[in-house]
Amino acid sequence: MMDTLAICMLTYFGEKVEDAEIKDFIQYSITEPKHHISVIKEIFQKENFPIPQGFTEKDINLSAPKLFSDVFVLYYLWNVTKFVLNAHGIAKTLCTRSDVNTLYKNAIGHASELDDLIKTIALRKGVYVKPPYIPVPEKTDFIKEPSYLAGFLGEQRALNAMEITNLYNAIATNNIGKMLIMGFSQVAQSKKIRHYFLKGKSIASNHINLCSDLLRKEDIPAPEGWDVGVTNSTVPPFSDKLMLFHITTLNASGITNYAMSIASSARRDISLLFTRLSAEIAKFAEEGANLMIHNGWLEEPPQAPNRKALVRQ
Repeated sequence: MMDTLAICMLTYFGEKVEDAEIKDFIQYSITEPKHHISVIKEIFQKENFPIPQGFTEKDINLSAPKLFSDVFVLYYLWNVTKFVLNAHGIAKTLCTRSDVNTLYKNAIGHASELDDLIKTIALRKGVYVKPPYIPVPEKTDFIKEPSYLAGFLGEQRALNAMEITNLYNAIATNNIGKMLIMGFSQVAQSKKIRHYFLKGKSIASNHINLCSDLLRKEDIPAPEGWDVGVTNSTVPPFSDKLMLFHITTLNASGITNYAMSIASSARRDISLLFTRLSAEIAKFAEEGANLMIHNGWLEEPPQAPNRKALVRQ
């Protein structure tokens, strides 16, 4: 499902991107999902397992005008690469079949290479948004008071490196999601789906502001958002089905990121913030899933037999 979506997105971006270096990167990166699909189909066919429909050339319109800037495309690819590394890393630890394990192992290696290339290109072009710096500690130290965990009452300690990283990552990924969903809202054909996208844009903006305010309160610079990533085109380059599915996958990625932030943030107010943001994304994700179901677009994943129903037969 994700590989066919990636091919559609990359094919369109490859047609519209003007920067030669980014275009070459897209052409290189599209080879991996195509390889994945051929391997997965072979595994499924050997097992007589139904192959998901996913997305096809019917879900893209290459004649549509350019919807996103070249710089946004680079940041979008960086965000997708992070998602692939996280998802495939977890999947590899859970699978036991050697052929499936090899598939994930190779995918992780390729995604890691793409991550390096994206950072190199962004740094060379001067568009890489670097995270905040903090001073190097003078010595190793240990936490001496339970107040280290405090976040609501009494004096708050300064943010630690992990908490700063979590807030920075939340801002950066929400900025990318906000631009993507803004573009999608301009071109969606369904009124209900347009309203859903606009709601997502509002949620992303709010999450950016909440995380940025926490950093600025500590005199730490927050990464600035940029609203120049989307053109004024209203011609859809993608089907509503593809765009809605894409946002549902970003919702899942956002919940995963927030869960990791909750686990690694020691200050109670920070962990509670991410808990609240995660719950809001979960509710938004459910609305998206209902829209997919209502339109008959949500392919059903494999599931266990209904033993009670079998007994009644």
